Amino acid sequence: MATDVTFQESSLRATVPGIYVNDVVRPARPPYERNTVVIPGRNGTYDFGNNRKEDFDVEVEVTVTGASAAEVQTRVAQLTTWLEGKGTLVFSDASTVTYEAAVYDEVRLTGDASGRWVRGIIVFHCEGSDSA
Repeated sequence: MATDVTFQESSLRATVPGIYVNDVVRPARPPYERNTVVIPGRNGTYDFGNNRKEDFDVEVEVTVTGASAAEVQTRVAQLTTWLEGKGTLVFSDASTVTYEAAVYDEVRLTGDASGRWVRGIIVFHCEGSDSA
């Protein structure tokens, strides 16, 4: 079964017909802030601990298909609307893990000469929360 993405409680595949999730790149563990200090005259650093989770990115590669270039453009418009705002991000293959996310960067889509498909990468910027 193909991976589905839910953002703001709305399924990507239900919202945008003809869309496929090709790949998802997400960390197994979010990065942590280093809380260290250098002590003059001493080798290395001192780690104070209390490291908090930092923000991170999750990349989702998608392909949007359609019977015509006009249909693809309609579906791209639906995708654009679906990406607006900030909310909870969940993947069907790991439904117990949630992220608070938003899309801040542009989403560039490229396709073939017929205009019947486009492909691109959506970058969700996720907060370093305890649920991730």
